Amino acid sequence: MDESKIDAISEEELQELIDFVGDEDFAPGVDDYGLDPFEFPLAENTEESPAVQREEAPCADEGKKGKVKRTSTVRATIIEIITVLLILTSVCVIVSSIWMPIFQVVNSNMSPALRNGTYALTVQRGTYRQGDIIAFNYYGKTLIKRVIALGGETVNINQDGTVTVNGKVLDEPYVTQKSLGQCDITLPYTVPPNHLFVMGDDRATSLDSRTSEVGPVGLEQVFGKVVLTVWPPSAFGSPR
Repeated sequence: MDESKIDAISEEELQELIDFVGDEDFAPGVDDYGLDPFEFPLAENTEESPAVQREEAPCADEGKKGKVKRTSTVRATIIEIITVLLILTSVCVIVSSIWMPIFQVVNSNMSPALRNGTYALTVQRGTYRQGDIIAFNYYGKTLIKRVIALGGETVNINQDGTVTVNGKVLDEPYVTQKSLGQCDITLPYTVPPNHLFVMGDDRATSLDSRTSEVGPVGLEQVFGKVVLTVWPPSAFGSPR
């Protein structure tokens, strides 16, 4: 820069320039634009709060939805378990009542094989054999006895209680004391077809096919063969 030109500026001109720059009318302010620069501070947290809230709100909603979903899943699982248990119970009841009924022994004339108060599980069969313990219907009551002879076989009982079938003496280890017991039928006795001749193991007290009151048991009367004593636990097992 040319120093001579700077020296050429008079002091009066320099003073006028300084006064012009320092004049209030030179700087634009409220009077020029109707705005106050101090009314516009830098962005504060108040402007960011809504954004943060908008971001957090979906998270809270997702948490609630997750809890509701988990609750619904647990409820559905419980309902499914209860449904399965009800179905299994129904199946067991149907099977028990039709194919495998359980009966309670209410007397002691089958002792010691079946004692009074025990519960016995039976299974339906098309045919039965000598020595089987069966449950059958007798005028609305359930009786439990042992098969002595089948249809067409001839039974005879001596005065001392010895039983013969078709002329052969039966081996009866389940009988603790032999007895003719209550017997009013004509001996020897031939069992009708499709019938069973039954007797209780306690020969002295049992009311069975030896009497005309009970007589031979028709196969249609039989509920099934006793295969297992289920209660009490001390009696659990297969009767013999």
